[in-house]
Amino acid sequence: MGISFASLMFAAVAAAASPENLFDNPEFDDPKAVWKVIGKGRTVRCETAPMSGEWIYRTTGNSYNFLCGKPRDYEPETEYTMEVRARGIGGPATLSILELYRKPDGKIREGVYAAEKVRLGDSFRIYRFPFVSSKQPLHFFSFYKIDPKDDAGGI
Repeated sequence: MGISFASLMFAAVAAAASPENLFDNPEFDDPKAVWKVIGKGRTVRCETAPMSGEWIYRTTGNSYNFLCGKPRDYEPETEYTMEVRARGIGGPATLSILELYRKPDGKIREGVYAAEKVRLGDSFRIYRFPFVSSKQPLHFFSFYKIDPKDDAGGI
């Protein structure tokens, strides 16, 4: 089992018909732009099929905190919607997305959850998570695989 992210959309709530995506490289085309694989476990950027040009991040095994990224514009105490296209692989999986900020002493602290313990099915689906950002300036968003925790499980 595993989890696959196919794309991310992150926008401020506005009256515009098509909001601007605040994440650069939301389709994961450029391996060096915005996104950073973090934590233990097996998280890889891979094509959905050879030569398809469609990229995903897949995390399996004992991964927990597996991916982080920062949008180019982000304001405290603002309403946002994060849109994630994801699935559990080999069965359901649970995803959380957490805002993290840096305190003046340099320590990283938790902000608000954009998504908390969201159960993902085994087919790609678009999940939309409205939330209000915290009062603190954003350091980055961190993506967590809550379960399954066995070697065969993931997002």
